[in-house]
Amino acid sequence: MIKSPIVAPPEHIYPPDPWSIIEARYSQAYQRRAETVFALSNGYLGVRGTFDEGRPVHSLGTFINGLYESRPIHYAEEPYGLASKGQTMIAVPDATVFRLYVDDEPLLFPVANCRAYRRELDLRADTLCRDLIWSTPGGKHVHVRTSRLVSLDQRHLLVIDYRITMLDRPAPVVIRTGLTGTQSGHHGSGETGASTLVDPRLAKVFEHQVLCEELRREDGRRLLMGYRAANSGMTLGVGAYPHHRDVLSL
Repeated sequence: MIKSPIVAPPEHIYPPDPWSIIEARYSQAYQRRAETVFALSNGYLGVRGTFDEGRPVHSLGTFINGLYESRPIHYAEEPYGLASKGQTMIAVPDATVFRLYVDDEPLLFPVANCRAYRRELDLRADTLCRDLIWSTPGGKHVHVRTSRLVSLDQRHLLVIDYRITMLDRPAPVVIRTGLTGTQSGHHGSGETGASTLVDPRLAKVFEHQVLCEELRREDGRRLLMGYRAANSGMTLGVGAYPHHRDVLSL
């Protein structure tokens, strides 16, 4: 096995702190690592530390402990006493993406003019918070503050607080949210979800529809969805309540 060297991230991007993990500026070079470092979990429900706007992203991922899809294991010849089926953990529909538009201009970090930026995982409060000031192409300044937590008291609960403040001039603001479907829980190449990493520990990407929709109920802004895994038969219920605060219950 080839041992990879441990390379610490630069302190001007990730300044040391005894109780927090801080990202002082956006860095595309450390995006993959940051999605793992800023992940939240309570042992039952977990979510990767992706940007709230959904882009750029290496791999979206909201996971439930014990939820899997079964798959056949193929051998070169028929073995005796070996497992014929395997289990692969799958990602559930993701409700963490908030598309922000100001004057019809989207917030995209690779090209956004951010006058200030700070993302912090507070290990005492168990919250992931981000503050930034975005200067839009039209010259308007927008303060965006987001907070995430995965509840330790109610294990099915993921809460996202997304706040926008126009600092100088008014502008039309649009926020789009929803449930992002996924085929598997493997790492992907971004928004497509197609596996590109060569890693022998990963199973093959499923070619079939993994989560099949069996229930959909809409009541105003409340959305309830029911799914069943195609092969394992495991069921999943998802509820999204995008009122003053978006609440995801799984």
